[in-house]
Amino acid sequence: MPEQPRPLFQSADMDRQPKILTQVARLVDAGIMVSTATKDLGPVNAANLREAHSIMESGTAIGKITLTGF
Repeated sequence: MPEQPRPLFQSADMDRQPKILTQVARLVDAGIMVSTATKDLGPVNAANLREAHSIMESGTAIGKITLTGF
């Protein structure tokens, strides 16, 4: 049975969150689960933020656009 969504704050089972995320990471690494991220624009900066926004506004984006370097 799939895991149920978990509350973000003050739940009695908050210790389950890291276990769930670890399992998701294993499934992604094994190729069983696939990320919807399709484009990584690189580090967070003004130019990359403008490009990401432009792609989203164009209506042609498929999947998720990511920025790195937080």
